[in-house]
Amino acid sequence: MMISKEAIRKTADLAKLEFSESELDSFQDKFQKIVDYVGKIDLLDLKDVAPMTHIHDFTANIREDVSIDGLPVEVALGNAPKKSDTYFKVPKVIEGEE
Repeated sequence: MMISKEAIRKTADLAKLEFSESELDSFQDKFQKIVDYVGKIDLLDLKDVAPMTHIHDFTANIREDVSIDGLPVEVALGNAPKKSDTYFKVPKVIEGEE
């Protein structure tokens, strides 16, 4: 499969990148080498190879999702430098209507 300059331009546009014409020539050659290298996989007999989701064969130790009581409001806000009733008071970081 040949990688066209137009395919490189489209990929660069999607990635919000800009390349000069000479850079496109260089990338076209490099991308073509990558595609050719990855294409070697097609030469392998992989019909008895199970698909993988991860390179390591392990099972994650996942705990059961159990609901527990949270902190009482007084404890959660105990060290807060500023508070308002049952809320933390923090500096405004988003511009907009009051």
